Amino acid sequence: MAKMFSKGIDKVKDIKHLRDDEIAKVDYIVEKLSHIDVSPKVGKVEFIEFYLDPSDESAFYAISPEYLKRLRPKLENLVNQFEQTDSSYGHKYAERRFFIGDKLIFSWQNEVKI
Repeated sequence: MAKMFSKGIDKVKDIKHLRDDEIAKVDYIVEKLSHIDVSPKVGKVEFIEFYLDPSDESAFYAISPEYLKRLRPKLENLVNQFEQTDSSYGHKYAERRFFIGDKLIFSWQNEVKI
């Protein structure tokens, strides 16, 4: 009985380690973004584009789909750093695009609520 309990605890530790490892992979991708482009630079922002260097492509694809969904909120946190300025606005509703090199991987847009 104690042996089974011990195996259960070990399994939980392994799962937690895997979870932490997957989250670390997502954080790595966010840290490795080569640049973020906002266009146009003046006026209503239409696109916010995140670029990952092709050399980090394997790290992106190493993230399991279950944890890949954690990438978008982290990218949104970066978008929140772009405040409306005298020369640009609309960051909140601009389409977001994620590229690896020149290849579009995914995009999303927040809904406009009136």
